[in-house]
Amino acid sequence: MIEPILVGPQIKIEAEVKAAGRRLNGIEMIDAPLSHAAAAAVVALVRVGKALALMLRSLHPDELMEAVVNEETGLRTAAA
Repeated sequence: MIEPILVGPQIKIEAEVKAAGRRLNGIEMIDAPLSHAAAAAVVALVRVGKALALMLRSLHPDELMEAVVNEETGLRTAAA
């Protein structure tokens, strides 16, 4: 069972959900209007243990990977 956390431009997410005839009842959403902010937010969720996995929809993989490998805020660990 998963508990999704939607990250991205809230207005756009809500519009797409409404257009699909769905609801967001009980689903956490983090408003991140810009793609680099969304990438940083999802990496931060994993880093603090609030999320266990990342999934992409419209975020370009390069943007996500830039956040993942960021030396200060990413998911990299120090080499032994």
